[in-house]
Amino acid sequence: MENNTISSKIIEQLKEKHISPKPKWEFVLKNTALWLFLAVLLIVGSLASSVIIFMIDTNQWDLYEKARHNLFAFILASLPYFWLVLLGLFLAAIYYYFFKTKNGYKYHAYAVILGSFILSIFLGLIFYNSGLAHAIDEVFNRRMPFYTEWLNPRQKIFNRPEFGVLPGQIIQVVSPNELILTDIKNENWKVLISPEIINCPCSLGNHIIAVGEEENNYIFKAVEIRELRPHFVPPHQLHQYFELRILQPR
Repeated sequence: MENNTISSKIIEQLKEKHISPKPKWEFVLKNTALWLFLAVLLIVGSLASSVIIFMIDTNQWDLYEKARHNLFAFILASLPYFWLVLLGLFLAAIYYYFFKTKNGYKYHAYAVILGSFILSIFLGLIFYNSGLAHAIDEVFNRRMPFYTEWLNPRQKIFNRPEFGVLPGQIIQVVSPNELILTDIKNENWKVLISPEIINCPCSLGNHIIAVGEEENNYIFKAVEIRELRPHFVPPHQLHQYFELRILQPR
């Protein structure tokens, strides 16, 4: 009887204030929209993680002595802070909105954080091996000048011809033994290619790192030329790829 009385009073108050209960479809729609929004956040966060993986994997770690005096300073200088912060923001947004879903309260906070992080890394690996990470990095480099200057410092780190490292883009192939390269400062260099270099990635437009010795008047003698590009691995060969990376690190 008491419960019926309380229910009656509540119904009367709702009628007096002209408050009507929301239809079920509205809750379903809201919950569905939240899940779709979470999926978008996860995908964008995974794209950020794919660029982080791309930058770490193509960072030319064996050249750190030419770029910095010690490995620790090189790591601090080359970390992709912009993308790390972006990934952190999207993971924080996923954490916040996940608990607004219908059954979000049932999960532990640590499980949500760890699960979203693992998913973003897994999808990031897929996006990286599909070439998306490299494409995103290229678009940012071309469309946003301040990105290369301030948000992607790893390119500046290797721009040290005085220490024997010269990164840049090939703008002219003069001959099999000579090419013209423009560096991050938009300065043109004549790169003399050593006859010992085999399978040189010296195609017009390629982004490369020339390793060798600086000569005078923007002339660089290269004894090694590396192409800056992502390592594409088909999904069915991912396990072989990681085994190779562990057993035979670069």
